[in-house]
Amino acid sequence: IRSLENQTVTSNISELSDLMFFELNDWIENNYPDKSHLGKVSFIGHSLGSVIIRATAKKLKNVFWANKLYCFISLSSPHIGLHHASRSVNLVTSLIPFFSNSPVLKELTLTDNE
Repeated sequence: IRSLENQTVTSNISELSDLMFFELNDWIENNYPDKSHLGKVSFIGHSLGSVIIRATAKKLKNVFWANKLYCFISLSSPHIGLHHASRSVNLVTSLIPFFSNSPVLKELTLTDNE
Protein backbone atom coordinates (compact mmCIF):
# COMPACT_ATOMS: atom_id res chain seq x y z
CA ILE A 1 0.00 0.00 0.00
CA ARG A 2 1.81 3.09 -1.23
CA SER A 3 -0.03 5.59 0.97
CA LEU A 4 1.51 4.00 4.09
CA GLU A 5 5.15 4.26 3.05
CA ASN A 6 6.00 7.42 5.02
CA GLN A 7 3.07 7.65 7.42
CA THR A 8 4.04 5.50 10.39
CA VAL A 9 5.95 8.20 12.25
CA THR A 10 3.20 10.82 12.34
CA SER A 11 -0.03 8.79 12.25
CA ASN A 12 -1.87 6.51 14.62
CA ILE A 13 -3.17 3.02 13.79
CA SER A 14 -6.67 4.25 12.98
CA GLU A 15 -5.35 6.84 10.51
CA LEU A 16 -3.08 4.24 8.89
CA SER A 17 -5.97 1.80 8.53
CA ASP A 18 -8.08 4.55 6.92
CA LEU A 19 -5.32 5.15 4.37
CA MET A 20 -5.05 1.44 3.65
CA PHE A 21 -8.82 1.04 3.35
CA PHE A 22 -9.25 3.89 0.87
CA GLU A 23 -6.27 2.92 -1.27
CA LEU A 24 -7.22 -0.76 -1.33
CA ASN A 25 -10.87 -0.07 -2.09
CA ASP A 26 -9.98 2.40 -4.86
CA TRP A 27 -7.52 -0.04 -6.40
CA ILE A 28 -10.06 -2.87 -6.48
CA GLU A 29 -12.85 -0.65 -7.84
CA ASN A 30 -10.54 0.73 -10.57
CA ASN A 31 -9.08 -2.64 -11.59
CA TYR A 32 -12.24 -4.75 -11.27
CA PRO A 33 -15.11 -2.43 -12.29
CA ASP A 34 -17.38 -5.30 -13.40
CA LYS A 35 -16.81 -7.07 -10.07
CA SER A 36 -17.15 -10.52 -11.61
CA HIS A 37 -13.45 -11.21 -12.24
CA LEU A 38 -12.26 -10.48 -8.73
CA GLY A 39 -11.03 -13.65 -7.03
CA LYS A 40 -10.25 -14.24 -3.38
CA VAL A 41 -8.64 -11.43 -1.43
CA SER A 42 -6.05 -12.39 1.19
CA PHE A 43 -3.78 -10.36 3.42
CA ILE A 44 -0.31 -11.19 4.68
CA GLY A 45 1.21 -8.85 7.22
CA HIS A 46 4.32 -8.61 9.33
CA SER A 47 4.85 -6.66 12.52
CA LEU A 48 3.01 -3.31 12.45
CA GLY A 49 1.61 -4.16 9.00
CA SER A 50 -0.52 -6.92 10.53
CA VAL A 51 -1.88 -4.56 13.17
CA ILE A 52 -2.89 -2.10 10.44
CA ILE A 53 -4.47 -4.88 8.35
CA ARG A 54 -6.47 -6.04 11.37
CA ALA A 55 -7.71 -2.51 12.00
CA THR A 56 -8.59 -2.18 8.30
CA ALA A 57 -10.48 -5.48 8.25
CA LYS A 58 -13.13 -4.01 10.54
CA LYS A 59 -13.92 -1.45 7.84
CA LEU A 60 -14.28 -3.96 5.00
CA LYS A 61 -17.69 -5.39 5.89
CA ASN A 62 -19.59 -2.92 3.67
CA VAL A 63 -17.45 -2.99 0.51
CA PHE A 64 -18.89 -4.74 -2.54
CA TRP A 65 -16.07 -7.30 -2.44
CA ALA A 66 -16.45 -8.25 1.24
CA ASN A 67 -17.62 -11.75 0.24
CA LYS A 68 -14.24 -12.22 -1.51
CA LEU A 69 -12.22 -11.90 1.72
CA TYR A 70 -10.45 -15.19 2.21
CA CYS A 71 -7.50 -15.23 4.58
CA PHE A 72 -5.32 -13.13 6.89
CA ILE A 73 -1.85 -14.31 7.85
CA SER A 74 -0.08 -12.38 10.59
CA LEU A 75 3.64 -12.87 11.23
CA SER A 76 5.48 -11.58 14.32
CA SER A 77 2.90 -8.94 15.07
CA PRO A 78 2.29 -7.09 18.35
CA HIS A 79 -1.52 -7.51 18.41
CA ILE A 80 -1.60 -7.18 22.21
CA GLY A 81 1.04 -4.46 22.41
CA LEU A 82 4.77 -4.56 22.91
CA HIS A 83 4.67 -5.16 26.68
CA HIS A 84 4.25 -8.89 26.08
CA ALA A 85 7.28 -9.15 23.82
CA SER A 86 10.70 -10.58 24.62
CA ARG A 87 13.06 -8.92 27.09
CA SER A 88 15.19 -7.40 24.34
CA VAL A 89 12.11 -5.83 22.75
CA ASN A 90 10.97 -4.57 26.15
CA LEU A 91 14.33 -2.87 26.68
CA VAL A 92 14.03 -1.11 23.34
CA THR A 93 10.40 -0.11 23.92
CA SER A 94 11.28 1.37 27.31
CA LEU A 95 13.63 3.76 25.50
CA ILE A 96 11.12 4.77 22.81
CA PRO A 97 9.53 7.67 24.72
CA PHE A 98 12.92 9.36 24.92
CA PHE A 99 13.56 9.18 21.18
CA SER A 100 10.18 9.24 19.47
CA ASN A 101 6.87 11.00 19.68
CA SER A 102 5.22 8.57 17.26
CA PRO A 103 1.50 7.96 17.92
CA VAL A 104 1.82 4.35 16.69
CA LEU A 105 4.64 3.56 19.08
CA LYS A 106 2.66 5.08 21.92
CA GLU A 107 -0.30 2.87 21.02
CA LEU A 108 1.86 -0.26 20.83
CA THR A 109 3.48 0.48 24.19
CA LEU A 110 0.06 1.28 25.67
CA THR A 111 1.08 4.81 26.61
CA ASP A 112 -1.20 6.68 24.18
CA ASN A 113 -3.65 7.83 26.87
CA GLU A 114 -1.10 9.43 29.19
